[in-house]
Amino acid sequence: MSACVVAPTVPGSSTGRSSESAPDALDSSCYVRTVLDAYRRTPGTTGRLRPADRRLARDLYERGVAAQTVLDALLLASVRRFTHATPDLPPPTVRSFAYFRDVIEELLRAPLDASYSSYLARRLDRSLAASST
Repeated sequence: MSACVVAPTVPGSSTGRSSESAPDALDSSCYVRTVLDAYRRTPGTTGRLRPADRRLARDLYERGVAAQTVLDALLLASVRRFTHATPDLPPPTVRSFAYFRDVIEELLRAPLDASYSSYLARRLDRSLAASST
């Protein structure tokens, strides 16, 4: 198994954005592995993959959706979920990659600026830290 060229940016980590911008910068298997690994590590998900998750990742690749767009969607959706959560009422667990489909579509129409994505990563880190205390 060859290593992917792009290390995914995981929602909830302040590591910044990857330099990858086009889906053809990764082959299909690497793209699928990258976006699904990021999904599995996204706060509030089960961490498990289903066959439907793999199909959606392949469909996104075939549509030409940049991996960074998917990573940004995971981040934006996570911030939205955890910013409004309270310690008494955390958001329900996300059980499917398809949960993020609408946010991916939203970002295809209006992509995030790199600086805003960095801001969201910091905000998610603060929200997660606050919810764990």
